[in-house]
Amino acid sequence: MTKQFYLQTYGCQMNDFDSEIIVGMLRERGYSPTEEEESADIILFNTCSVRQHAEDRVFGKAGDLKRLKRERPDLIIGIVGCMAQNYKEAIFDKLPHVDFISGPRNIYDIPELIERVQGEGTRLAAVDKEERPQVMERSVAREGRMKAWVTVMEGCHHNCTFCIVPTVRGTAQSRPVEMILKEVKSLDAQGYKEVTLIGQIVDAYGRDLNPATDLATLLEEVDRVAGAIHRIRFTTSHPVYANEKLFDAMKRHARICENLHLPIQSGSDRILSHMRRGYTVENYKKRIEEFRKRFPKGAVTTDIIVGYPGETEEDFQKTFQLMGEVEFDDAFIFKFSPRPGTDAMHFKDDVSKKDKEARNQSLLRLQERITEKKLRSVMGETVQVLVEGKSKKDKSEYKGRTRTGREVVFRANDASPGGLIQVKVGSYFGKTLLGAIA
Repeated sequence: MTKQFYLQTYGCQMNDFDSEIIVGMLRERGYSPTEEEESADIILFNTCSVRQHAEDRVFGKAGDLKRLKRERPDLIIGIVGCMAQNYKEAIFDKLPHVDFISGPRNIYDIPELIERVQGEGTRLAAVDKEERPQVMERSVAREGRMKAWVTVMEGCHHNCTFCIVPTVRGTAQSRPVEMILKEVKSLDAQGYKEVTLIGQIVDAYGRDLNPATDLATLLEEVDRVAGAIHRIRFTTSHPVYANEKLFDAMKRHARICENLHLPIQSGSDRILSHMRRGYTVENYKKRIEEFRKRFPKGAVTTDIIVGYPGETEEDFQKTFQLMGEVEFDDAFIFKFSPRPGTDAMHFKDDVSKKDKEARNQSLLRLQERITEKKLRSVMGETVQVLVEGKSKKDKSEYKGRTRTGREVVFRANDASPGGLIQVKVGSYFGKTLLGAIA
């Protein structure tokens, strides 16, 4: 009888892609995925340590499995990803019914760990690798044949005070250019229509290679071999490396989407300096200005932390002012939570929960107004949409995304998934544009 596994993913795009790798490896070894925990022989949680809330959810969810493990001693439970790397064997103290842990750099050990637990019946920890092996991703279980992630680098070397990434993912490590290009060619041959190059600081790509290169050069090489792929994206960028050479490369190649995710984190130079971000607000705004000079209708999104240790009301007002000035297309706003393994863990968490919540809500309301303004500005325009398929709510409608990443739902008699079509925007609902084929 085929053994089944259940996998739940928390966190960023890197974790989403890691889960696709895990599913592919397990399928290759004869396991089949299931959506039901109760029927699974193996339950895996691919975890995130960036926010306290994500960790709490994992500890709660995995803790609930104690009863199931008692009823079915042969059930294998694994905690993989960033929490495993961060807490290591301490996870066994908190969750004694967990059978194994594996950090992101040990991802390719997971099938062997499962087999060893099955054979030996002992708890195992795989958090020892200092670097992630450089391999060609062959058996990835990607969803559909439309969009695909391609990892171009792993880890980060910036050591921002609040960030756990260097601890759990290691220092910045770029993949060889030829390996990336080979993977893109393979995705083109399989019929994929959009690729997204991913890394924690993707625009720092190539500086550690010999000979050194950069993201602008890599994007041009990817465009050269992309074949029938319609769109190329990249995320997440760091303001230190987002430069005119990169924006010029985007401008030269029509396949590269005018979409930039550039975390600012705070609008206060004092807070940015304390965070060790490596740029000032003025530096940041100049980068946005250069991007929008080339792409007046391009989209800029960001990340912001409120309630960082020592953040005064004046610091917060500077962030509020910056958001109103820059007018991001979207912003991911988080309340600061101290992370074990970071320098900020040792700072006095002196902004009250009440103030954090108030500041968070204030920025969310501001961003809602800005987003609505952006949506209204598109009314009546015709936009290019990559068709993803039929809408789940109404089978007479199709859905897709614009070059700037905005979701579009539109009416059409027929629209082939993977095709590019022109849609005239007539209205919007929430953050989704609504229209019809032009």
